Amino acid sequence: MEVLGYKYSGAAHPIKHVSLEDLYFGTSKKLSLSCNVICSKCNGKGSKLGASMQCPGYQGSGETINDKDLFPQCKGEKVVQEKKVFEVIVEKGMHNRQKITFPGEADEALDTVNGDIVLVLQQKDHPKFKRKGEDLFMEHKLSPTEALCGFQFVITHLDGRQVLIKSNPGEVVKSGNTARRSVEI
Repeated sequence: MEVLGYKYSGAAHPIKHVSLEDLYFGTSKKLSLSCNVICSKCNGKGSKLGASMQCPGYQGSGETINDKDLFPQCKGEKVVQEKKVFEVIVEKGMHNRQKITFPGEADEALDTVNGDIVLVLQQKDHPKFKRKGEDLFMEHKLSPTEALCGFQFVITHLDGRQVLIKSNPGEVVKSGNTARRSVEI
């Protein structure tokens, strides 16, 4: 992407295997990424001062550097790899595929405005619950007797509370029905 004559760098990284509990309660995790940063020894030149030459074959857009003039830290690449550690804060109630942005932290390059590192949360499947919007769903098989005469059972919520789920008197549950029960948080 180019804006006002500057190129922008940017990167998106998935954060895999985020648990439903992490999204429900919130959490903080450290993430280490390797990023390109401008070489501090040569200030992004790649060679000793005046040692690079424009390439005639590329109409002046390329350059050549003799091997003996390359800076050993960046080997003429003008950037070096550096590990950056980010504290990723997953806030309580965040959703699958929600983005967390670190502005200006993407790879550095000459004549480029640093883009953002964007982390995309990827929720792993939960053995009991599925989340749709702000609601939690679970499947529970009922016997024919329970479907016709009523049922009650206890589930353990994500926060450890025991929640009683029961049918209303006289309520018949048909195959494939969804019963909605509100649980105050």
